Amino acid sequence: ARAGGLAHWQAALVRQLEQLLGWFAVFAGSPRRAPTHLPRLLWLGGLVNPRALVAALHRHAAKELGCPLADLATVARVTAIRPAQLLAPPALRAGGAGGATDAVPDAPDAGVFVHGLRLAGAGWRAVAGEGSARAGHLCDPPTADGHRAAADGAELPVLWLGALPRGQLPAGSNEADEAGADALLLRACDASAGATASVPLYASAERAGVPLLELRLPVRRRRDGAEWLRRGVAAYIAL
Repeated sequence: ARAGGLAHWQAALVRQLEQLLGWFAVFAGSPRRAPTHLPRLLWLGGLVNPRALVAALHRHAAKELGCPLADLATVARVTAIRPAQLLAPPALRAGGAGGATDAVPDAPDAGVFVHGLRLAGAGWRAVAGEGSARAGHLCDPPTADGHRAAADGAELPVLWLGALPRGQLPAGSNEADEAGADALLLRACDASAGATASVPLYASAERAGVPLLELRLPVRRRRDGAEWLRRGVAAYIAL
């Protein structure tokens, strides 16, 4: 979030340390032993260099699939999963809002689940129902007394972040980065078919410097993409 004083900074620092300590637990034994898996859920705000995570996902996918890095595209897909569901004990985990009975997976088969992203200049509307092809879409921010709220901070659900061969992406979703995982600005497509809007992802709410990633987030109609771009909607990693 935006500057919140010393107490806010201290709370964020504690959360960062908690995530790192939990991750280090997989090193039990030798300090040189590499972890065999990522945590079930990663808070992007707890990473020193989030861009390095994307590069590592590309390299891991290239090794697993036996293909060149240049053939892979960064993919970020918004899920219907809430962070609390993945952090809860297995017996309490359930998929979707409203007490659905589908189990939330421990970890994806490839890529990683990430959370801690918020929107600036837009809200997020979840789409319920098993027949929904997507978990939700961008919408107008909440209003107060008939006026659009100036405050930002609509939180996105958990995202699946990974790398897939470009040939596996739906037609029209080729918005992925064209220069591989080391490009200055990575473009992450939504692997499902449908209309999307380009939303830059910044390291903080101040939106300083070059975006870490350019997300393609779902919108209701194809013509809405240009409107969200004109409004300057962005996403940022919340601390």
